[in-house]
Amino acid sequence: MTGEVEDLLTTVEAARLLGVSTREVRRKAQDGTLPAAAEPNRAAKHGYLFRRKDVEAYLAGGDGTSAGRSIVRPTTVPPEVLQVFADHTTELAGFKGEQAALREATRDNTRTQAEGNAVTADLIATIRDQAAQIAALTEELREERAERKRPWWAKIFGGHRGDV
Repeated sequence: MTGEVEDLLTTVEAARLLGVSTREVRRKAQDGTLPAAAEPNRAAKHGYLFRRKDVEAYLAGGDGTSAGRSIVRPTTVPPEVLQVFADHTTELAGFKGEQAALREATRDNTRTQAEGNAVTADLIATIRDQAAQIAALTEELREERAERKRPWWAKIFGGHRGDV
């Protein structure tokens, strides 16, 4: 009997052996994918009990799958890959800094554009005022020219050809 008790695994132990979460082990036991030796006991801390040989058989199920479900096994990451990841993370941080700088430059450009638009509107108003002044001066010059073309007697006596 002691041999059989040692052969049983808790949900936590089965999860460690399979390299998955305890939730995944319970899910597999509930759907029958991973045979459980004992149903969960509400008083038991870890729920299901599994025979070691059943868990190992599930684990050795060919390519690591059972009933079409994949088992994720923990892997060690080579230091070179970790270094590449760290380099990319640093590079990404640099890009985020550049992105922030570009956003600030865009805000500055927007402010500058708004200021430029205000200056342009002021210049257009000034040009319209000057155009009105030029039109008034042009009219005055036409009137002076017309006055110069009047005959001397019309200037003295008033009127022009038949105005008398």
